[in-house]
Amino acid sequence: MRPTRALLPYGAAAAVIAVASTALVFATVSVDGDGSPISGVTTGASLPLSSTGRLAYWRQTPAGGFVLWAANLDGSQARSLTTLAANTSRPFGTRWTGDGGAVAFVSDLGIAVITLAGARVDIPLPAQLRSSGFRIIDQRWSPNGTRVAATLQRSTDGKTDLYLGSVEGRELVRAGDLANAFAGDWLSDEEVLVETDAGVLGAVREPGAPVRRIVDRSAASPFFDGSRVFFLAGPVVATGDATGLFVTSPTVWSVRPDGTELQPGRRLEVASTLKLDGVWPDGRYLMHSRRRV
Repeated sequence: MRPTRALLPYGAAAAVIAVASTALVFATVSVDGDGSPISGVTTGASLPLSSTGRLAYWRQTPAGGFVLWAANLDGSQARSLTTLAANTSRPFGTRWTGDGGAVAFVSDLGIAVITLAGARVDIPLPAQLRSSGFRIIDQRWSPNGTRVAATLQRSTDGKTDLYLGSVEGRELVRAGDLANAFAGDWLSDEEVLVETDAGVLGAVREPGAPVRRIVDRSAASPFFDGSRVFFLAGPVVATGDATGLFVTSPTVWSVRPDGTELQPGRRLEVASTLKLDGVWPDGRYLMHSRRRV
């Protein structure tokens, strides 16, 4: 069930920490001489879990290189997938593809996709975008693992944009003129959720195609559980950084992917600016609050 699976990383991280096992959570960590991790456990939100329940994680070698590993949740059947040289940038944005057949991460040049057999496919970020200050801050994969939606952000002013790509095409193409847009979950192999700082919540199929709005109200922070899209309704706040969009004093709603059966939830009795991260099996919501500096 999607809500349970979406929260497995949080339980997995707790279990890993509780038993003090080796680096089973996604983190870039330093290792001592025998390869054991010495630091770097991150929060569960950054723990990539595949659709088949496998983990992907990085280890840093004494020489400064980065090794990508995949393993079962209990640490069994661990295998190294690829090694990055010490002079490369620290990898980030690591995610399994939707079918669990490969691990993707943001590299110096774009998105790198590593299969379980170790084969590599690169989907480059166009050079003109890199020279303009854009970088990839998030990537979301379709259920069949063939298409990707990438959120780009410009360092000079925080502007974001949505690009679509595929393993076969090996290029990223701008989705359209969507203002400041962020990619969300894929609704199917054909459509991906998109949210904008203008409060538009909808879905996009192909580059240049219009956004199909799924709600006619100011909304953001969508979460798809496999059957319904949960989201926060209220004034949308853009942070200007990679944390994305938040909603002030929100109400939780849900709707079918086709925009039907809109159901109001409850207004949260919290005077805060929030983002929706998931839904527990018992119906409670998992959120985090915007950090104020």
